[in-house]
Amino acid sequence: MESKYSTKILKHLEKKSEVPMEVYRSMSHELHRLQIELLLILILINVSKDSLIIQTYIYENLGQGSPADVREAEPDTVSKQT
Repeated sequence: MESKYSTKILKHLEKKSEVPMEVYRSMSHELHRLQIELLLILILINVSKDSLIIQTYIYENLGQGSPADVREAEPDTVSKQT
């Protein structure tokens, strides 16, 4: 094969490989972003769940019922104080 053709073929192959690499980088970046977003959502869910468990434990041990009962009763106590 002549060197003229082999140079053209090599350039053509290099151009074809650039597109998949760009797609790979873009997809890899998006996947990483989504993994971080999912991790943050899971952390927030866990914190909310832990907070609810702690609130329930505190209210049950103080004999005040569930946190929902206390939240419903709070507006009445606030209006009585004013």
